[in-house]
Amino acid sequence: MAPLLNAFRKINRERDIVMVDRRGAGLSGAFRCGFEREMPADLQQFSRRLADCYLQRPDFAESLSSRQTVEDLERVRMFLGHGRIALWGGSWGTRTALLYQQWYPESLSALVLDAVAPIDTKVFLTATAAERALQQLERDCARDPVCARFGDWKGQLAKMLNGWSAEQAASFPDP
Repeated sequence: MAPLLNAFRKINRERDIVMVDRRGAGLSGAFRCGFEREMPADLQQFSRRLADCYLQRPDFAESLSSRQTVEDLERVRMFLGHGRIALWGGSWGTRTALLYQQWYPESLSALVLDAVAPIDTKVFLTATAAERALQQLERDCARDPVCARFGDWKGQLAKMLNGWSAEQAASFPDP
């Protein structure tokens, strides 16, 4: 999130910017399952590895909830002595921001949502839905003469993703 600080420099002249790692992520006692070294491409294999990891530390995994995240954010606000805050949430963080708005409306002066992930979105169901959508696209494309001329686009996509490096990700332009 640090690259965002430059974009927020004008805001930071008159306001504090506080970035909070979600418990179990970032530098906040991350729940590590080895995916930072090797991410399984197969959804079933990913699910099995995640389940195995969960079973090794079920008490910690079960403590990671939306309620706990919002409560942690409210604790940070109170600890810092801030009154009403302007809360920005991006992507998955919009879920936390929306829940915070529901549970602590008196603590907010403003709410900014960037790339909203609806509260009812389920992470793994979303991944499953994305995989199903790609499979459907592949079937539909095979039946469409114009799309079929693209050839083995799914194979090219898989090759690109398998060879994707951290350096490429860092230099990939924001669309």
